[in-house]
Amino acid sequence: MLPTITVIKRTTSDKQMSTNTTRASTSLVTILNLENQILPHHRFFGFCKTRPFYRRGKRETAVKVFTVSSESKYLLIQKVPSLNVGKELINRCENFGVIEKTWILPDYPCDPFTEAHVVCYRNIVDARRAKRFFDNLSFYGSLLHVSYAPEYESVDETEQKLILRNKEVETRSKLFRLAFYGKGNDVRTTTYCENEAKRKK
Repeated sequence: MLPTITVIKRTTSDKQMSTNTTRASTSLVTILNLENQILPHHRFFGFCKTRPFYRRGKRETAVKVFTVSSESKYLLIQKVPSLNVGKELINRCENFGVIEKTWILPDYPCDPFTEAHVVCYRNIVDARRAKRFFDNLSFYGSLLHVSYAPEYESVDETEQKLILRNKEVETRSKLFRLAFYGKGNDVRTTTYCENEAKRKK
């Protein structure tokens, strides 16, 4: 379950600060329980109806841009029927990758006779594939709504996600340069850039 987040605002004196003692006074404490409210990135805003005909696929989709920080290996699956079908849902999710943990959100605001599940994959690539498949899928008569849930990540998990994305971008850029320039041209382009940099100095 999502832990309660406590936001504390402190005021300290910069001159009277030492390594062992810190004089601080708490001026504001705000407790936010994110488990009982629908966050903006979990809402469904409908499908795009203004696409040109040549850009329309077999199924309607929404227009949404995901950044590295908004993607996550945690998936929030909403509108799951309250028919004790959690095990079958997990069995279907396991077809896309290894699942580390999963749980139900009992206090999450859902439609009547539905519930919300959180599924955590080991790899974020598996979470992308699962989200693409399960989103707007008919499951026991209910259309599922799947969204990323990066608020469940720890600091270490977020750091590993950013490092992995950096490695993916570097690998793709190298493959693009080799495919576009070729091995020989790539070397000549690098030499030309180095000569231009020396000339400008």
